[in-house]
Amino acid sequence: EINQGNLGARAQVKSSDEIGRLSLTFNTMADSIKDHTENLEEKVQQRTHELNQAFEEVNKLKTQQDGDYFLTSLLIKPLLINRVKSQKSRVEFFLKQKKDFIFRNRHSEIGGDVNIAHSITLRGKPYLIFVNGDAMGKSLQGAGGALVMGAVFNSMISRNSLLSQSQDMAPEIWLSECYQELQQIFEAFDGSMMISAIVGLFDENAGLMYYFNAEHPWPVLYRDGHAEFMEEETSLRKLGTVGFSEPLVIRTFQLQGGDAVIMGSDGKDDLLIGVDENSGLKIVNENERLFLNQVEKGEGDLLKIVEQLKILGELTDDLSLLKLSYGAEQESLDPENEQIKRRGAQFFSEQKYQLALEEFRKVLASQKDRDCYQQAALCLKNLGEKGQLALLLEESAKAFPADRNLLYQTSLAFKKEKSYEKALEYGLRVFLTEPGHLNNLINLSDLYRLSGQVVEAKKISAQAALLDPDNKHLARLIKMLE
Repeated sequence: EINQGNLGARAQVKSSDEIGRLSLTFNTMADSIKDHTENLEEKVQQRTHELNQAFEEVNKLKTQQDGDYFLTSLLIKPLLINRVKSQKSRVEFFLKQKKDFIFRNRHSEIGGDVNIAHSITLRGKPYLIFVNGDAMGKSLQGAGGALVMGAVFNSMISRNSLLSQSQDMAPEIWLSECYQELQQIFEAFDGSMMISAIVGLFDENAGLMYYFNAEHPWPVLYRDGHAEFMEEETSLRKLGTVGFSEPLVIRTFQLQGGDAVIMGSDGKDDLLIGVDENSGLKIVNENERLFLNQVEKGEGDLLKIVEQLKILGELTDDLSLLKLSYGAEQESLDPENEQIKRRGAQFFSEQKYQLALEEFRKVLASQKDRDCYQQAALCLKNLGEKGQLALLLEESAKAFPADRNLLYQTSLAFKKEKSYEKALEYGLRVFLTEPGHLNNLINLSDLYRLSGQVVEAKKISAQAALLDPDNKHLARLIKMLE
């Protein structure tokens, strides 16, 4: 009867044996079927209502999350800026954060990648300052790191424009203080917020790039159609790494006219290039040199490079690229100065040092020439003009900052003049870029001793002893410190 639609039919229970128990079970099932059938529409409506409520709650939470995303993106956007003003150089950005969202019909994106560039002045010379970074974490966590980086870095730029003390710094010292400040701020988050980054200064007059690399992908030099890494080792951990006290190394690189340096986050390498046929697992590119080929195929153009990457595979992470292009050509001496320079060389060969010095100075008054600086320095040395020699070496070091030995010689010259503060600065600049320069370590330790900074002197002398424990000059210095 139930099969024919009579849901009220029931089996008669006449015994308590197995047949009776089976009848009871059958009747219970029939009651359940009748209840379910008669109340099906009501239950469907109730379930639909519950699902709609859950959907509305999820949608409400998503709207709140997208609102948080949108607010954070509004805070970050004005910090990731390119304010470079230069006739000789150019900085370009590409930035695509992985997380897309829509909030109140506004499409935006959020992530942890950072591009920032400004023009600043240090000691009267124009510099470009830049950062390409990648904060750790997805969505809001990464964006939080980007927000901190943007706020702190831009505050440093503002401070530079307002404070003469900040403007009166050598580039190596400026970057050293920048690193220490960023590290302290990110370290305060106790390991929950870290960022890999390349932070650098570019001397527009000299074409010299100074930078430190905090566990970021290696920068690429694009020269004459060929791309190669500027370094292939990592010396610093991410900013914010707790428990490691690695010595800071400021790297320098001399650019030529027409060169470009391209920096980028690891999104350029983390391409989804296929799926394993057997396991079904995704295949992500692990060849770091793949990017070099795409730079060459894209002819150094950022948009073309990105298109080449997309042809190879799918982007799986935030992607940021920063390109620094240098357009200045090396200036050669004009014919008149070449003639004056030859006359000065003739006077020098005749040991007429004063006359030779005057000729070399005539050239340097209008053009910067390395040979003229070197010859003028030799003239002053032969004339016994130690004070003028120190000032000339300082002038030469400003014109040719890539010559680290020149900075070392300048430090020695000011030391002989007992200008220990200046001597220390030049010695420290060499130390920050070449921490293994033994003679400079001995010189720097002695300068700290002469300045009354015994603790620093012992610290530097200990580093020198690791390089050459049997050095006689170092042994005398250590004895004096004891």
